[in-house]
Amino acid sequence: MKKLTKRTPIEDELLNAFAQGKTPTDRDFDLLLPPGPRSHSRFHWTPVRVAMTIARFLATSSDSRVLDIGSGCGKFVCIGALTTPGHFYGVEHRPPLHQIAIDLSERLKLNRAHFTKGDAFSIDWNKFTAIYLFNPFGENLWPIERIDGDKTLKVQQFCLFTKLAVQKLTDLPVGTRVAPYHGFGDQFPPTFRQIHSIDIARGPIELWMKES
Repeated sequence: MKKLTKRTPIEDELLNAFAQGKTPTDRDFDLLLPPGPRSHSRFHWTPVRVAMTIARFLATSSDSRVLDIGSGCGKFVCIGALTTPGHFYGVEHRPPLHQIAIDLSERLKLNRAHFTKGDAFSIDWNKFTAIYLFNPFGENLWPIERIDGDKTLKVQQFCLFTKLAVQKLTDLPVGTRVAPYHGFGDQFPPTFRQIHSIDIARGPIELWMKES
């Protein structure tokens, strides 16, 4: 995939909007994505307003390190890096989406947006101060709107992934912040406390913190 070395007017306009504290529309932001991934935005990519709200909760300082589980084309990670002082990291197992995310962050010149290709459970979640989960395993239960076109339901895989996620959350250090959007498929461990809930855009945002 050819990389763009010069920002387009659309990219400059978007950056100026974020710099001025404005909230661009999803339609405007998604113009930065190739047509294929853009078509999945409504179901799979975090809405701009939601991303800005969650990022500000998770990234409270320049020392914040936020991990996005299943980062897709990098929309949340890039918005977080644009609107907060924290560092944002995305992990995505689909190589084409991983490359789109890298290209997007390079075009926007975001040095606090980082992407890893691979399995989310092979990463040490404890290295991060916050975790973001946009129902990352739910696609295994959806017969339509599958990113890879495979409409096979994978209930056992969904159950396995949610079980692994609960264990990862259980092992997080005290003080770690976690924000699920549309949940993550299971209940939080009892060592977490929900400190806020917001109804916004197309679903609830829950804000949790590890307390013991």
